[in-house]
Amino acid sequence: MASPLSWFRRNQKGMLVVFGVLLMASFGLGSVMYSLTPRGGSNPELREKVVKYRGGSFTRGQIQELSYRHAQAMRFVQALQSAAQKRNPDTYQPRAMMLQAINTNASPQELDYAIMQRVLLLEKANQIGVQIGDPAVMDYLRAIADDNEL
Repeated sequence: MASPLSWFRRNQKGMLVVFGVLLMASFGLGSVMYSLTPRGGSNPELREKVVKYRGGSFTRGQIQELSYRHAQAMRFVQALQSAAQKRNPDTYQPRAMMLQAINTNASPQELDYAIMQRVLLLEKANQIGVQIGDPAVMDYLRAIADDNEL
């Protein structure tokens, strides 16, 4: 009589391949899928509209997402500056942060106001046709890094 586990033994290579691919997909694509999903889910507080303007409205969750992305941008700029300083410690001249940070220690209302002010300025710039291309972004990053080639 055959062992009840003989089927698993026969198909173990195929099962390992399938499970390996599933694990790689979940770890590789999990963070991407998480970043694409809207925040707020079942939390009614995050779905509450806190800012309304002529062009639309924003929920608490959307504002939190904007705040998170701002913090990511600030960490990137700071890392760029520190990398430039490490690369040329003798000649590096630290520059004032060109991308001004929003004070995250401010009250929630002040934080919402600062974020929404930036969003509305961005929308106005888009309406009047202001476009920032790759050369402008590279010039900005070079200026922050004090013209160091990183």
